[in-house]
Amino acid sequence: PAPEVEGFEVFVPDHYEPNYAYPLLIWLETSELKPGEFARRMREVSDRNYLGVSVDARQADQLEEKLPQIFQMLRRNYHVNSERVHLLGVGESGTLALETGLRHPDWFDSADAARAFVRRTLAVPCVAQVRLRLDRMEAEVRYTPGAMAELAAAYRVPPARLPDFAPG
Repeated sequence: PAPEVEGFEVFVPDHYEPNYAYPLLIWLETSELKPGEFARRMREVSDRNYLGVSVDARQADQLEEKLPQIFQMLRRNYHVNSERVHLLGVGESGTLALETGLRHPDWFDSADAARAFVRRTLAVPCVAQVRLRLDRMEAEVRYTPGAMAELAAAYRVPPARLPDFAPG
């Protein structure tokens, strides 16, 4: 069975090899999982190529304090490839994954979300502010200097394919 670590469920492949640097999948959860659900999810992804951790994100204001503690604990106990850490979520936890990934792009290789929504105002380091006017389907975007290059690099998108927003 996967060990419980500080309230976070950790998935370790059945044939864990300490000499292999495992990519890490961090799943944010905003609702309680059924017993065995996280291990089943991880085995659907791969039963041997990833370490995984399910993080209770119901107290979102504490998430960014908890994540470094989780990284530290995992690195002490497992061989984690720190260049391949992926943050994932669905719905509300997907929104948290995107927001956290944008605020801390140096912590993650990617932030992935399914069925996520964007809050009306979101502050991130490379985008000074994004305000979505949902009633008029308009977006006001203010970029910090060099933001387009950072966004292109972060999302591995050629800069020509990003929208042509003027820095504000």
